[in-house]
Amino acid sequence: MDADRLESELRALAAEDDSSGVVLIVREGADLVEIVWGLANRGDAVPVVRETRFGVASVSKMFTAAAVGRLVDAGKLSFDSPLVDCLPAELRPRDLDERVTLHHLLTHTSGLSDYSSEEISSEATESSGSPRRATHSGGRATSFRCSRTSHAMQIPARR
Repeated sequence: MDADRLESELRALAAEDDSSGVVLIVREGADLVEIVWGLANRGDAVPVVRETRFGVASVSKMFTAAAVGRLVDAGKLSFDSPLVDCLPAELRPRDLDERVTLHHLLTHTSGLSDYSSEEISSEATESSGSPRRATHSGGRATSFRCSRTSHAMQIPARR
């Protein structure tokens, strides 16, 4: 499909509903298609621009897991890589246990507290009120707990 036809079809789809978005297709460093539509903030009628950041919630989790899997396949990472070896110190959460691996993050068994939780239960806090360190047994978390922190941390992880 050529870029002009694709752009025309995408614009038609964007016009069909009240959604907002940005589509940017780049090939060999050149922008082939750029479509920007809708409102970034409906209450203040702020239009979407190319740089608008959208909250995509859990949609990105599968893409993050696939990207990590490709790095594992390429030999650049291991699912057993400790996160402390992949993430710069300034980006590590304070409750990161040195035994937490990429596998823990991908399977929601890291034991990390969720960065977006407004309240931390008393069960997950020390007497000081700050989050306690993750509970692990033999290097593995003891239970499954979905955490947005796990996937937010995978994005900047590098080796």
